[in-house]
Amino acid sequence: MYFDVFVAPIPRDFTNRDLFDLFKEYHPTRALVAVHKGTLAGRGFGFVRFGSEAAARLALELDGLTVGGIVVHARLADEHKVVLPTRPKKAV
Repeated sequence: MYFDVFVAPIPRDFTNRDLFDLFKEYHPTRALVAVHKGTLAGRGFGFVRFGSEAAARLALELDGLTVGGIVVHARLADEHKVVLPTRPKKAV
C-alpha cells in the first residue's frame, strides 16, 4: 500500500529529483512533477509517494514552506484516485 501527497504550487522548473529531495527526510519512494505534454514544461504541481500513511502525514510538516519564493502547500492526495502510475511487477 502507498500514500500520495499532493504538492502545489512548486517552481515550474522543478524536476522529479528536486521534489523527491525536498521530502527526502520523510523517506519518499518516488516523486512526480506534472508536465505539459509536448513541451514537458512544469505545470506547477506534483505528487510524492510514501510507503506508509505515517510517513506521508509527517511529510505534511512541509506545508507552508517557501521554495524559490513560492509558498508550497502539501496535503494528502485523494485516496479514491490513482495519482501515480504503479510500476508493473517483474515476473518471477
